[in-house]
This record gives sequence, structure tokens and C-alpha cells, in this order.
Amino acid sequence: MNARQKQAVIDRAQECCEYCQSQARVATHPFSIEHIYPRIRITPIGRTTVDALKLNREGLVNLRQILFSVGAHPQVTSEF
Repeated sequence: MNARQKQAVIDRAQECCEYCQSQARVATHPFSIEHIYPRIRITPIGRTTVDALKLNREGLVNLRQILFSVGAHPQVTSEF
């Protein structure tokens, strides 16, 4: 992910977590950009795009990774 993609994700999310909508400026946990295709880190079309990235609180990212690893996370759907 390049700097332009990172800024586009932050702008699209309006500096809010894209899962819980908490604002980055008042959050107690840091935010990070998560790739919604964690195993392969590319989209079905073969490259990282802004549409495949989400701005999230790190605690939620960690929870999603745990659920995904045990097969309990819902399937990600996309409109690529």
C-alpha cells in the first residue's frame, strides 16, 4: 500500500473505524489499515486497491484475525 492509497482510505472513512464508526481522534486504541483479503493480500483482480482496504481500530482487527483463523468469521463479500 502506498501513501496515496493510505490517505484515500482515511479520507473515505472520514477518520472513523469502518466497523464501529468510532472517531480516530477520540479513540483509546490506535487505528490501522486492514486488508480485507488477509490470506493473500491481493484482491480477486490481482492487486491491492483502496476498495480492499479498511480503516479500523486495532482491537477489532485483532479480533477479526482470530475469528478468521478459527473459521468463525463471516465470509467477506465485495463488489469487484
